[in-house]
Amino acid sequence: MYELVLERSDANLSALDAELRAALGDVYTGLSRAKGRLRVHFRRPPRPDEEERARYSVTAHDPSVLTNEQLARRALLDRLKHLEAAVHALDLSEPLPPAALEQAVRWLLLRESVRSG
Repeated sequence: MYELVLERSDANLSALDAELRAALGDVYTGLSRAKGRLRVHFRRPPRPDEEERARYSVTAHDPSVLTNEQLARRALLDRLKHLEAAVHALDLSEPLPPAALEQAVRWLLLRESVRSG
């Protein structure tokens, strides 16, 4: 395995990995981070143009840009937080209306789906 080591402490590894896969194709095998450095792993020694693309991708990378999966997860967690607040606000000393029970069940189901995957 061959690697290119670059100084970069802040990175969204999922997003950068997807970007490097798109830019480099099969020669790229992965990305790792340790001690403020990113290691771009290659299947074989990278050609100069491949190394330059990898350097550019790492340098230009914006860690605040999320992948679609990360955006979906964030939306799911936001929905869970919203439902959780509504459930915790329920007055359990009174009989609950059906809509409140439905909301509590939705919260439980969503919470379980977040925990399991």
